[in-house]
Amino acid sequence: MDQIDVVTTAIRRPEILELAYRSYFNGGIRGLPKIRIILNIDPIGAGDTNAIVAIASRYASEVVVRQPDESNFAAAINWAWSHVESEYFLHLEDDWLLSRPIDFSDWVGSLEGEAYLQAVLIRKRSRKVASPYSFRANLAKKAVIAEVGEIPLDHNPEKFAKTQLAQDVSIDFGPERQLHDMGRKWAKAQHARKADGSNHLRIDKETLDNGWFGDRNSGFLGQLDYRRSRLIWLSKLKRYEFN
Repeated sequence: MDQIDVVTTAIRRPEILELAYRSYFNGGIRGLPKIRIILNIDPIGAGDTNAIVAIASRYASEVVVRQPDESNFAAAINWAWSHVESEYFLHLEDDWLLSRPIDFSDWVGSLEGEAYLQAVLIRKRSRKVASPYSFRANLAKKAVIAEVGEIPLDHNPEKFAKTQLAQDVSIDFGPERQLHDMGRKWAKAQHARKADGSNHLRIDKETLDNGWFGDRNSGFLGQLDYRRSRLIWLSKLKRYEFN
């Protein structure tokens, strides 16, 4: 495999994307071929979008970017998936951190010769059985895109994908607790959380308090926890990343 596409759905938080990409592309995935990044940046958050593109450009000579005027998760996935060209692709949302190195050839081997469309990294505990589709950081066959089809803009993409696919399209890969969810810590530091009943589709200025994010009374403790967590994430990165 000479090149593989990487799909990333992001919001305006370059400090999170930097850690995520460092964990994958600076030593976390050993033997990774040349990558082409397909990057959607939805308009939420105070971060600099140019900084986000610059981070992606460190790791890929080709970065395909979309910066929509309005946020819609389904639209982001539809656009990104429509640009996938490689037989396999890496789907990576912007807030996952890889805690230890994995071997790319082993990851691909978990898909080749099997009926599975997707191999995902283990988040909590190892499961030996096949499972439904997941947006957790994963390596997938391009065929999954055709199987899911166009996602309606008023649907949650992950839930819609599960309705279109069999219940055994995914297999876990790697050791337990392989991933860290940085997004929750970031949200706490921003005094926000995913709102109850949210459809997770739109994240813009108008829906911060009544939609994708709701208020969280985390205060100083939330910010302190985020800073502490960043130090932990950085320490894990330094154990395996290239200089």
